[in-house]
Amino acid sequence: MRMADFRHAALQFPALPLTGEIDRRPDPDAFGDPKGLFDDPVEQRLDLAEPPSAPPLPRPETLSPYRFSFFRHELAYHTAIELRIARGTWAKGPVDGWMRPLFPLVRGEPTSAYERVLILADAESGVCPPLDPDRWTFLNPDLTVYFGRDPRGEWLGLQITSEAHADGTGLAQSALSDLDGPFGRAAQSLVVAPRAP
Repeated sequence: MRMADFRHAALQFPALPLTGEIDRRPDPDAFGDPKGLFDDPVEQRLDLAEPPSAPPLPRPETLSPYRFSFFRHELAYHTAIELRIARGTWAKGPVDGWMRPLFPLVRGEPTSAYERVLILADAESGVCPPLDPDRWTFLNPDLTVYFGRDPRGEWLGLQITSEAHADGTGLAQSALSDLDGPFGRAAQSLVVAPRAP
């Protein structure tokens, strides 16, 4: 199997001094000013339909804790978080579940709601691996999280799908929610390779 060829290009531009004035008024001609959108931007409200979503997850207290089996050390990430699978089977396709950290990110410091989401969303490919984790590794070199609102509470709901491709690349993505409902999405690219014996 050929590993994915990831290339990085950096562009550098010389710093130039900036001069002039900034006109902060919206230019109606630039966007065609549909229906007076710029007349009073504070009061203007858009009526957007909610995107279709999967049924809500059962509440975490109604589910049993799940223990990851692929960690080779007794103390690792799997002992620092709690996972409760609501739908699906680990390593067998899409998985929906609840997660929460069991310890603060930094000892003695409170973990913010955003930090909590990042800690847990980073594990989406481990909660829903694209291939058999006994035979394959799937390193995620990045994580992108979109927040539609502030996350609330200690529990993070994830509705996860993942995929792997023959060129050694993959993708894990999830819809994010808390006990109050959906609030965002997460995605991570994956580097897929055979596991060393």
